[in-house]
Amino acid sequence: MKVKELIEMAREAQLPYDFVTGEPINLKKLEAFAALVREDEAEKYKWEIHSCGPTCMKVGCVAMREAVIAEREACAKVCEDAPEPDGADLAKRIRARGTTPPAAQRTWVGLTDEEISQFDIDPVEAKALMAKLKEKNT
Repeated sequence: MKVKELIEMAREAQLPYDFVTGEPINLKKLEAFAALVREDEAEKYKWEIHSCGPTCMKVGCVAMREAVIAEREACAKVCEDAPEPDGADLAKRIRARGTTPPAAQRTWVGLTDEEISQFDIDPVEAKALMAKLKEKNT
């Protein structure tokens, strides 16, 4: 956060300010406080990178999902409030993206016989594996 932004926020919060300089009183302490807040926020959302699913309850994963949902809704609201005639339809489509499971968004594509032949595996077993994968992923 830049000093200019910090001063503007201090004014919005109606903190006392110097009549001569126009800066908040104790600007250095205010800057130190802003640094502590940034540090706390960074620590709160610090998390290791890992492979998880949509039900992971790690703080970073939950925060990320909530942020995506909020951003999606904000975009839908902008479209909905727009004067364009298709705004409501766009909003509906944006919201639908959050309710469609990822697997349902893709069409299953299996391996061709030629692709299977590149592996050291019995073609019958390969097709049985693909059938099981298709069952689990569609």
